[in-house]
This record gives sequence, structure tokens and C-alpha cells, in this order.
Amino acid sequence: ARREVEIQLSNQAELMDHAYEPLIIRDAEGVIRSWNRGAEVLYGWPAAEALGRRTHVLLRTEGVSVAEMDAQLERTGRWEGELFHTARDGRRVAVEARMNARRVGDGRMIVLESIRDITDRTQAEAALRESEERFRSTMDNMLEGCQIIGRDCRYIYINDAAERHNRRPKGELIGKRY
Repeated sequence: ARREVEIQLSNQAELMDHAYEPLIIRDAEGVIRSWNRGAEVLYGWPAAEALGRRTHVLLRTEGVSVAEMDAQLERTGRWEGELFHTARDGRRVAVEARMNARRVGDGRMIVLESIRDITDRTQAEAALRESEERFRSTMDNMLEGCQIIGRDCRYIYINDAAERHNRRPKGELIGKRY
């Protein structure tokens, strides 16, 4: 049975190291205990340089309160959310992080962090928001009334001039049939 346990632990370490997603194991103080190849690729830090350093210092975590994150991990054993890290080359990386905390035999807390790079998605969302703002600004500042009506003959959009021409607030018309 002991041999099986040793083989299982060896296989687990190998699986973690070969996982595509960045996986980090740290202790309750944030000290990195394991750093897989996915983390090396995403952040540019070789495992030899990352091990023994504090996660939130090495990666300059932004967008969340580290204290609140750690408090929730202590309370519930789980935390997930979006945040920003800084890679070794200075790139700001948007990530979705999932963390699971467990107590080990001596009572210490160990945290497994699974990371997904969502930088492309957040950039696309920002570009879409900017495009929508330009569209609304252009449409709302037109002198002519403009209405967008869906295939089901319901108002989707009404600009400010159309609101004045209709003599009814947009809110009364949006979603209603033409």
C-alpha cells in the first residue's frame, strides 16, 4: 500500500507539472511551494525563482483585497474571482483564479490556485464597451430621430431626437411593439 501511495504522489506531481493551466501551491502566508510549467509560461518566472517567494508580491496582485481573499479562504476554504497579475516582463495579465484551501496533517493551510488567462477576453470587453459608448453618443447627438426596431417589431433603441419627436420617454417604448 505504501508503494501505491508513493506512485500516486509521484504521478500527481507529474500531472500538475504538465497541466496546461497555471497551477500554484502556496501556504497560508502566500509563500509559493509549487509552481508548474503553465505558471512559468504565463508569468515568465522559472519555478526555481518563484519558489519560496510570496505570490502576491511576485505577481503584484491587483483588483482584489488580498486580506479579504485570504479571510474567505480561511472561512470557507474556497475563493474565485477575477484579478490582475503582473508578469516578469511587466505585462498586466487579467486572470480568473480559483483557489481551494486545505489543512494538512500538522494543521497548516495549503492553497491550490488554478489560474486562467483572460486578458484577451477583458480587452475585447473593453473594446466593445468603448464601441457601444461611441455608438450611443453618435446616435443620441443626431438631430434626426433614429429608432432601431427588431424583427419582432419591438423597439430596441430610440435616440434622444426620436424621444422628443414621439413626445414619450424612451423607457415607455423600449421593448414595446411598434
